[in-house]
Amino acid sequence: MVSDLFRFMDLIMALPDDLAQELRQTIQHYQRRDTMPLLSQTFRLERRDGAVEEARESAIRLLDELFPEAPESIRDQIRAIRDLQRLRDLHLLVVRATSLSDIERQLL
Repeated sequence: MVSDLFRFMDLIMALPDDLAQELRQTIQHYQRRDTMPLLSQTFRLERRDGAVEEARESAIRLLDELFPEAPESIRDQIRAIRDLQRLRDLHLLVVRATSLSDIERQLL
């Protein structure tokens, strides 16, 4: 669609050589930028990993606040979780838990 627009513009308007070269370079830059799926995939993975780490730290902070007597083994189990949804569910569980055993049962 965009390339059709440029072809049309090229037909109705002639650019001096230096401006035509600059336009060609700009177009090539945008074409390269839009065809970098690997970079996009890497960016998405980094964002997801950051969200997992944030959810993990949040769950541990909440556990420390509500159950300061919690053994380190529970924190270690939380640190081992890689699934973002499970960490979010665990966060709610810690908020709703009435005892450490409620949390331990879910971590098993």
